[in-house]
Amino acid sequence: MGYDDCLNKKLIKFFLSLFFLFLLTIPVSQSAQAGTFCFCHNLDDNDMGNDICTAANAFDELKGTNHFQHYLCYLCNEVCPGDHPDCGLCEGYDDPMCSVADLRGKCSGCGNNLFEPELGEQCEDGNNTNGDGCDEDCQLECESDAECNDGNPCTDDVCSQETFKCTNEPNENACSDGDMCTGGDTCSEGECLGTPIDGDEDGTPDCEDLCPKDPNKTEPGVCGCGVADTDADGDGTPDCNDNCVDDPNKTEPGVCGCGVADTDADGDGTPDCNDNCPDNPDKVEPGICGCAIADQDSDGDGIVDCIDECPEDPNKIELGSCGCGVPDTDTDGDGIADCNERPRCTNLHDLLRHGMSR
Repeated sequence: MGYDDCLNKKLIKFFLSLFFLFLLTIPVSQSAQAGTFCFCHNLDDNDMGNDICTAANAFDELKGTNHFQHYLCYLCNEVCPGDHPDCGLCEGYDDPMCSVADLRGKCSGCGNNLFEPELGEQCEDGNNTNGDGCDEDCQLECESDAECNDGNPCTDDVCSQETFKCTNEPNENACSDGDMCTGGDTCSEGECLGTPIDGDEDGTPDCEDLCPKDPNKTEPGVCGCGVADTDADGDGTPDCNDNCVDDPNKTEPGVCGCGVADTDADGDGTPDCNDNCPDNPDKVEPGICGCAIADQDSDGDGIVDCIDECPEDPNKIELGSCGCGVPDTDTDGDGIADCNERPRCTNLHDLLRHGMSR
């Protein structure tokens, strides 16, 4: 290397040092403090209006290297989020080859407080948090109300054209909760609520009530809707089917009626209630002889045996003078029945027989 070359290099370093000192005296503009440093961002027309950016850009185009790396790194760190993993990598870095391009790469990306449309950013809010209008990928969270639709009919979905943030405010619109058991469905606090339809007000919705007009029943039961399944006599047969509702022993009146058993003690086929001889299977009425004695007329004379002294003599009902089987005939009309009157003696033989018999 010749003397002239060394001298030229020293002069260049001297002037660069002066230029660097000049840059340090230039105050950081409000726009730079707001995160628009050209050193960490691709230059555009606005950046070119900044004296620092213009000088640095001119130098960068001239040499392609950054001899003011400490100042540039300071600017970069001011732009990067505090927890950005690449912040501070250039600080204290003595290599004169820390270029503007290097610094751009270290601080580029969503959340660095630099709006970089060339990287596909639609917004930049200095963080990677969703729900603030600019999402974690630096995309607008919404541009139209349709993008804010949360699928809930009970919220009004609106995209703010100022913050590009979705709001889903509860409304009080009519809605359908999809439940056939409810009616008058209305939105309340972001939820669709219906009122159970209960026509008989028994606490069971009509859709589950098999007796929707009977407040005392939810199922027909034995007697059907509108009729209670009451069993007053506790015989197991509801009153609606019991024709003797107060008689636990009968469900039908039968022959004897409710309250009286259709018992047939003597088994003659006539219930005791109609049998005046309930213990005699041969009689249902006492008759002439009473329940225990048959009204039999053995001799057929029309007088039952129980009062016929001659039950086997059809010609007599009393013993008379002659007894049963012998008529009380009085042939000679003398008032003495023939059976008790001596016969006349008509011959010696009869006389001797009668006389001897005396």
